[in-house]
Amino acid sequence: MLFQLFNKISFFYYIDLNNFRDFLNDKVQRLTTVLYNHQHYEHQKPIINPDEFVQLIEMRDPELVGFFDLLFQSTNPKGKNAQTQEQLKKKVMLLCHCIASLRNKQVSAAKSAIGLSLTSAGTSVTGINMLAGMGLSVTYQTVYNNLQKIEAGHEGSVRKYFSHNVRIKQLMLILYLYYYYY
Repeated sequence: MLFQLFNKISFFYYIDLNNFRDFLNDKVQRLTTVLYNHQHYEHQKPIINPDEFVQLIEMRDPELVGFFDLLFQSTNPKGKNAQTQEQLKKKVMLLCHCIASLRNKQVSAAKSAIGLSLTSAGTSVTGINMLAGMGLSVTYQTVYNNLQKIEAGHEGSVRKYFSHNVRIKQLMLILYLYYYYY
């Protein structure tokens, strides 16, 4: 009799565990899709404001409404002050990025931003690579490659700006001189 009761409890536990696994898998897949599209198709930088992040994921996929809050509520925010709650929201947002990047390594904009910030703060190559090993940042080599792309893009945009604006200023100067002397 005790064995039969144990089997029934195990069966219901198994069903609940399967439902939860399916629920979580669905939400993570949807979150990953939203963040991937935001990063790769729309070429947007990661959102660093938790409220804007929630708005983004819930607007892009209505099935994600309440998912961020579910994760946030699991941190027991009611027992904490407002400042700590805001920090928890940022940590849950980072957790969402980390979970999405576990599902798809191409969802890495947040980790790239962290790597760039660490580099600008003077963090060593070893420190950045250690955090990359924990899944919190990209590797130093990736940061270096991103910096090279930023530098190349910056040089091109500066050239474009000067070529466009300097020509206009030269024409304006010529016109000014023309009307002034004639």
